[in-house]
Amino acid sequence: MNILICEDNVLLALDLEYQVGLLGHTVLGRYTTSTAALDRARQAAPDVALVDLTLADGRTGPRLIAELRGMGIPSIVISGELRHHTEPLEALCTLEKPVSDMELRTALARVAN
Repeated sequence: MNILICEDNVLLALDLEYQVGLLGHTVLGRYTTSTAALDRARQAAPDVALVDLTLADGRTGPRLIAELRGMGIPSIVISGELRHHTEPLEALCTLEKPVSDMELRTALARVAN
């Protein structure tokens, strides 16, 4: 699968990229803002996006998830703020940071099915 990583913490984004590669998938890029992620999604049409709720341009993750969904691109939320988020998310699933290899593998398998 082709995967977009939307995470503003460089170390976490690199770790996700590494995990995705170990699982045999391709990372189309790491993006720190929702604007940059949307631009890339329009160009590359990823199979799924891994999205943090708060990016470098603010708490734009929920809006990004909704816009990606409108483009037919599912999202998996990976955030340390899930217990503070009360609004429903239009994501395939949500994972709490830090995410384990097994959690990510299981979530990505849901996209493939």
